[in-house]
Amino acid sequence: MIEERKLEDKFITPFKAKPVPPTTLQPKFESIRSASEQRRKQIKQKCIEKALMNDKPFSFYERDKNKPNKVIEPYKVPEFKANPIPKSSSVLIYDQKLK
Repeated sequence: MIEERKLEDKFITPFKAKPVPPTTLQPKFESIRSASEQRRKQIKQKCIEKALMNDKPFSFYERDKNKPNKVIEPYKVPEFKANPIPKSSSVLIYDQKLK
């Protein structure tokens, strides 16, 4: 049995690890991310240009754009004045009813 085991060990080759491929050491993630960022900026720029070409401002936009800015006064709130207390809810009537 021991001799058979020795013969089997001669025919079995020992494990040898394969070398790491050089492509795993390249920074692919950064290049993919920068490419997608660049593409996103180009698409955004194209959309802005397309929107400006199709833009039709309201008729008053240019008119108001050329006017000088007016100082808008704040809304004046009238001073609060409370109505007098009605006699029906006065404390004196409550005291009279208790008596």
